[in-house]
Amino acid sequence: MNTSGKTLTIFLVIISILLLSLTAITIFFFQKEREMRKTAENSLETVTIARNKLDSTLKEAEKKIRLLEEENKQADDKINNLLDELDLAEGVSEQLKLNNVALQEQLNTELKNRETIQKDLITAQEEVATIKKKLVESEKARTQLESKIEETQENKADEMTEAAYEKIVVTPGVSREGAVLRIDHDNHFIICGLGSQDGIAKDMVLSVYRDSKYLGDVTVARVQTKLSVGDCVPPLTTRNIKVQDRVVVKE
Repeated sequence: MNTSGKTLTIFLVIISILLLSLTAITIFFFQKEREMRKTAENSLETVTIARNKLDSTLKEAEKKIRLLEEENKQADDKINNLLDELDLAEGVSEQLKLNNVALQEQLNTELKNRETIQKDLITAQEEVATIKKKLVESEKARTQLESKIEETQENKADEMTEAAYEKIVVTPGVSREGAVLRIDHDNHFIICGLGSQDGIAKDMVLSVYRDSKYLGDVTVARVQTKLSVGDCVPPLTTRNIKVQDRVVVKE
């Protein structure tokens, strides 16, 4: 009886240690996730401020272009008027030829002014193109930061699940069953908590369930001791699977 009591006490101590370890791991991952998320949110705020500044600069540049285009139009009208006056002046007497010289000089001046305005217009258009390029890069950076925040939240659940699975002891005779730990939507595969220690081998077929609902099958592509990678068998896709869905060996 005394021996049974000691055994029970040792067993309870081991269970307590495991629970404390799991709690400590959970708190650690939670704190790390909060720090990563805060850093990503600060970066997102910085990118948003930069984008707003770029938007403001873009509006000012577009306003400048409109003004330059208006000045260019006025210069064209003025040149046309001067050309008309020059044509009229060429038909008058010798006395009016002096006026023609003045008009010619004025015309040359206006032509130089128009050339300057056109150069300013080209420069402004190049500035707008540069600002738009920076705006696209800013939007891309913002999208990447938002994706990083979402990935950080998903990784938190994945890491906690993997830590929990390391504490599981596989008992002979029990049905080989695990859970989906991670999903890669880009490459269309999943990582589940069944490995070679559970008798899993390459090319084996595993079935995916959500509660009692059958979702489809995956084929084992790579195997590690405690984990395995499965490729979805059509019509099943990674979009139909969620983390923590059950995975069992298909009989």
